[in-house]
Amino acid sequence: MKECRKQHPDATEEEIAHFIHEKAAPIKAGKRVQNPIGFLLTAVPKCFSGEAFRQYREQQRQAAAPASDAPLWEFAPLEERIDDREKSLKSDALSDQVRKLWTEELQELYAQRDHDAKKSKAAGGSS
Repeated sequence: MKECRKQHPDATEEEIAHFIHEKAAPIKAGKRVQNPIGFLLTAVPKCFSGEAFRQYREQQRQAAAPASDAPLWEFAPLEERIDDREKSLKSDALSDQVRKLWTEELQELYAQRDHDAKKSKAAGGSS
């Protein structure tokens, strides 16, 4: 875990477990590896560096969003999206990973709301 977090300090236990299972699959399938533990100790931390990990997290975020409202989500009014995420985060049924992703998304929505308010205030003040 320490080496994974050196690559990406906020790597979650769930993410680390995911990549351990992913990298161990060929070994379980019978592929001969001289030192399976050594292989995992070097291969798994590499999964947390670069663009590939960012893309993995984005895929996880998208997969966590309810499929029924996914196409409309981007077009919903900002306040509606904020309210939806705030209500969703109150659920005890969320996994830690989904909760983290939705919390990050909510922070982005707050930032967008603040940006829009400043933009609106600036436009109103210059007329």
